[in-house]
Amino acid sequence: MEHLPQELIDKISSHLDANELKQTLTVNQKFQAAAERYSGAFVEYSLTEANFNKFLDTFSNHRFRYLRRVKFATVLPAPEDNDDGQLGSSLCRESQDDLKALDVEFTRQIKLLFALMWKVEDRVRGWSW
Repeated sequence: MEHLPQELIDKISSHLDANELKQTLTVNQKFQAAAERYSGAFVEYSLTEANFNKFLDTFSNHRFRYLRRVKFATVLPAPEDNDDGQLGSSLCRESQDDLKALDVEFTRQIKLLFALMWKVEDRVRGWSW
């Protein structure tokens, strides 16, 4: 198996379904690369602050070239209740301080996202394909 050309392994792998590709992951590095390519497992990633490090570990290498779509949604706090347990009289009106806090939190999350993308791209630049 070690002596098969990558082109032949790619051709074989392109005809396998997801379960069969999983079984080839541990044959050798050539089969692993083909399985990762044809499985589609690395095409899309739903990114959250909680999985930033996992994203960095997963895509700071050859898998980056398979990535086509990154989904990221900012998370902002819900409107706060009044002392009587009721939501404010107008849900579409936040105070200036509330708007500032939301803006700061949104900006922080977007900056983290761009810093992460830059870090992955920087690591990939040094990767030997």
